[in-house]
Amino acid sequence: MKLFSGFIIYSFVVFLVSCKGKTEKKEEPGNSKYKNHISLEAKGFKIKDAYLVFDDSTKLSDDNMTTIGKHVNLILLIDSGWTVEDGKIYAGIGEKVESNDGKHVFDEPDLMSTHGPVPAADGSQVTIQAVINTVDKQYDYFLVSFHVWDKKSDAEITGSYKLHFKL
Repeated sequence: MKLFSGFIIYSFVVFLVSCKGKTEKKEEPGNSKYKNHISLEAKGFKIKDAYLVFDDSTKLSDDNMTTIGKHVNLILLIDSGWTVEDGKIYAGIGEKVESNDGKHVFDEPDLMSTHGPVPAADGSQVTIQAVINTVDKQYDYFLVSFHVWDKKSDAEITGSYKLHFKL
């Protein structure tokens, strides 16, 4: 029997140069120092900010409520930490999504495995996108876990956040 046969998740990673002149004020919702209750730990990277937005750059509300089929983007603004070789960085990015009852919906250990190095300037913003297109029942939330690492050093970022859906 296939679990989540009607459940489709699409996820991809985009490296973008961070927006000029834009900075986000740090908030402290709950136990997280980042917006949207994003929990993360960084080893070797200096994180400027982390937050969730939709494709049109509209920020998610603090309750992380979205709708089926709407793309949610995790934005990680990175000040430093990449190992640069010939003006390029070698990024690894993993993502896992599971329902509140522990069913694995999506698990990709390295979304960048088929990509080569990217320009170092593009490493200042990492965007990891997920969209839930269909669900087989109502869930309390989906836990999205992520892992970003420098393939040329031991620098890494690990974390997670919860998404809630209006059906």
